[in-house]
Amino acid sequence: MTPQKIGVMHAPAPPARSPGKKMECPICYECVASRDSSRTPCGHVFHRACMASWLERATTCPSCRTVVADAPTLPVADPFDELDERYRLLCELIAATKVRLEAVSDGLKAFAEDQRKARRSAAAKRGAATRAANRAARAMSCN
Repeated sequence: MTPQKIGVMHAPAPPARSPGKKMECPICYECVASRDSSRTPCGHVFHRACMASWLERATTCPSCRTVVADAPTLPVADPFDELDERYRLLCELIAATKVRLEAVSDGLKAFAEDQRKARRSAAAKRGAATRAANRAARAMSCN
């Protein structure tokens, strides 16, 4: 079987995996990413390159020895790739929201400080006006 034919035929859905469990290629024992994986019609998952190399020497599945010479492998879609992408997007959204909330918080703090300064200034002006009125009243009463 030629490597070009690998990844063409339909096979059963992959078995359910837990989110933390990685698929391992039984040929090289390394983790298999969905973008470079193949699955045989009997459902076993391998690296595309490992399977191509195997099929140059044999016509059976490396795991169960089912004849697969006339049944090329196909890519495996990893259902957790979409979840990883959604998680990444949510993290970006949370980070952007934190930045916006910090900006709003800083704006509210500045507004509150401006209001305190305005109240102090108004109180100072009222105090100065009251003192001036008291001085004027004393000056009139002394006359």
